Amino acid sequence: AVFSGIANFLMLVPAFFMLNVYDKAIGANSLPTLFVLSLITLLMFLGLASMEVLRSRMLVAISRKMDKLIGPLVYQAMFQNALKVGAGASSTQPLTDFAGLRQFLSGNGAITLFDAPWMPIYLVVMFLFHPVLGWLGVAAALLMFALVIMTQRVTASRLQKANALAQDNLALTRGAIANAESATVMGMLPAIQKTWVSQQDVVQEEQEIASNWGGLFASLTKTFRLAIQSAAIAVGALLVLQQEISPGMLIAGSILIGRALQPIELAVSSWKGFIDAKGQYQRLQI
Repeated sequence: AVFSGIANFLMLVPAFFMLNVYDKAIGANSLPTLFVLSLITLLMFLGLASMEVLRSRMLVAISRKMDKLIGPLVYQAMFQNALKVGAGASSTQPLTDFAGLRQFLSGNGAITLFDAPWMPIYLVVMFLFHPVLGWLGVAAALLMFALVIMTQRVTASRLQKANALAQDNLALTRGAIANAESATVMGMLPAIQKTWVSQQDVVQEEQEIASNWGGLFASLTKTFRLAIQSAAIAVGALLVLQQEISPGMLIAGSILIGRALQPIELAVSSWKGFIDAKGQYQRLQI
C-alpha cells in the first residue's frame, strides 16, 4: 500500500509537467525552464519506475511467503480430507485453488485494488484546476462504476455456475478414473463419457456467454475512457477560450481524468480473475 501510494502520487508528474511546460516554459519562451522541468520530471519518472518494480517484487515475495506458510497447511488438510471421504472421493483441487489465489494476489488484480483508492485524489486535483473539470471527472467515474456493477450482475452468476459445474465434472471424471477397470468391464464408459460431454457443453456455454458480456463491457469501458479524455479536452478548450484556465491545465486535466478512470477500466477487464479468486477462497475455507 505504501509503495502504491508513492507510485500513484508520482503518477501526477506527467500532468504537472505538461502544465508547467505550457504555462511557464512556452509562455516565457524559456529554454532553461524547459531543461530544468525535463530534468526534474526524468528524476521523478525514475522514482516511479523504482516504486513499480518494488511493488511488483514485494507482491511476488508475499506470494512466496504465503506458499511457505499456508501451502503446507493446505497440503495437510487435503490428506486429512482424503482420510475422511476416502481416496476415491478425494481431490487435489485445494492445491490448485491455493495456487490460483496466490497468483491472483501477486498480479494485476491486487495492484488494481491498491490503485483504486487514489481515484478521488486525481478528481480533487481536477477540481483545483476548475470545478467544471472536476464534475466531469465525477460524472465519468459514476458512469464507469455503473459499468462495473452491470459487469458484475451479468457475468458473476454465470461464471460461478460455470466454475461449479466444472468442479462437478472434474469430480465425476476422478471417480470414473478411480474405478476405470470396473467401469470398463461393466460397459459404463460410453454413458460416463456422454455425461461428461453433456456437462462440459453447459460449462462452455456459460463461460462463453460470460466472456462475451465481459468483453463487451471491457470494450465499452475502454472506449468510454478515451471518449471522456477527448471530452475533457473539448471542455478544457472552451474554458481556455473563456480565459478561465490556462492551456497547460487543459492538457493536464485530460491526463488526470484518464489516470483517474484507469483503475476502473482495469477492474472491468480483470473481473473474471476477481470471480475466480473469490471462488478459490471460498472453496479453501470449506
